[in-house]
This record gives sequence, C-alpha cells and structure tokens, in this order.
Amino acid sequence: MKLENANYERVILAIERLTSSNPKYCQCMRCRLDVTAISLNSLPPRYFISPSSMEVEELASPLLMVEASVLHALERVAQCPHHERPEAKNITDNIKKILEKAKEKDIE
Repeated sequence: MKLENANYERVILAIERLTSSNPKYCQCMRCRLDVTAISLNSLPPRYFISPSSMEVEELASPLLMVEASVLHALERVAQCPHHERPEAKNITDNIKKILEKAKEKDIE
C-alpha cells in the first residue's frame, strides 16, 4: 500500500502541457519541482491509499482548478527562479569575454 495525492498526476500533466507551449517557462528540473510543489500546496489535499477501489478521477480537483494553480506557480517561478536566467548568464559571460579581450589588448 502507498499513500498518494490524486492531484499529483494532473499537476504534472498540466506542467507538461503549459511549458511545452510557452518558451517563457524554464523546463529545468529545479523549476519543474518548484512549480509542482507550489501547485500542490495551493490545491486542496486529495490523498488516498493505493491500490484503491475509488477512482482517482473522482478524488482529484477539477482540471480548471489544477491548471489555474499551475499557471500561477509557473508565473511565480518565472519571476524568481532558483537559478540564473539563461539570458542573464549569457550577457554576463559576454561581458566577461569582452573585458578579458580588453585587458589582453591593454597588456600587449
């Protein structure tokens, strides 16, 4: 027997669907886990013990509620990810390269 959350699979599927259609959202594992945690924490708990004779579909929150929760979490994580944004990293790397080239020219 195992304790499970009936919303977990719906949240994962919603994350897949919403991130694949919008490149604005990071798809790294850390961001995906943050979005999953935020989404599940904002939904009502729907735990059950498996295997169960009850249908998971009956226990899970409505799809619209799950998608709204995931969208909110995606926006929140996009605004403040736990890592550098790729654009910022590329800009920083480019600035470092330019400064290194400038130093090399000054030395020569």
